[in-house]
Amino acid sequence: MSAVHDVKSSVIRLLGSCPGVAQDEFGSLIIPFVDTMVVCRFRDLGDSGVVVTVNAPVLLEVPSRPELYELVAVSAVSFPYGTLSLGAGETESTLTLGFDAPLFGEDLTPRHLQRAIRIVHNVSLDQTRRLHPVFGGRPIFR
Repeated sequence: MSAVHDVKSSVIRLLGSCPGVAQDEFGSLIIPFVDTMVVCRFRDLGDSGVVVTVNAPVLLEVPSRPELYELVAVSAVSFPYGTLSLGAGETESTLTLGFDAPLFGEDLTPRHLQRAIRIVHNVSLDQTRRLHPVFGGRPIFR
């Protein structure tokens, strides 16, 4: 078994009480909430272990513009835990703005995972309310 498989199995066990948890075609775990979703992605770092990135979308289909890149770069040091991130959007001219927090998978405890999910969920909602009027795009759920 691979290290990623072992960590993912552990995370699935830790999420056992969360209703509706599903795995997507990329192997990420999707945790649904009424107002958004949180995604756990897994990356093998070889000898350094496995990182679980806890992510929630902030805005989808955000028009690409320099001010958005500047916001992500500058805000990297403004959050006590986690950071804004940009990913490919639905079209070549749009981006997905998210909020990410990394965890080392091998030493993950239920408390650490639950805290990261709660923080990512709450910060993503706060950032959606704050940034939607400024940058447009659309929230994941309306």
